[in-house]
Amino acid sequence: MSIEFLAELETKVEQLIGAFNAKKIDIDKLNQELQNKNNHISELEGQIQTLRTDFSSIQSSNDDRQMKLDLAAEKIQEMLKKLDFAS
Repeated sequence: MSIEFLAELETKVEQLIGAFNAKKIDIDKLNQELQNKNNHISELEGQIQTLRTDFSSIQSSNDDRQMKLDLAAEKIQEMLKKLDFAS
């Protein structure tokens, strides 16, 4: 093999190694970005769960209030019927 061929081969190998290292850096950056996004997703999922819990609590409280209002309305209607009957 000639020295020119070996020098050219060495240059190509160095270029391949450089390209490989550049891609490895890109992959590391993408992996870090992915990890950051996964962390953000986890935070959002936690917030969603908190909101669901809060919503469920509010809905339950609202249902209780509605039931109390319905009972009060029934009592008022019964009283009005009694007043009408007594008149």
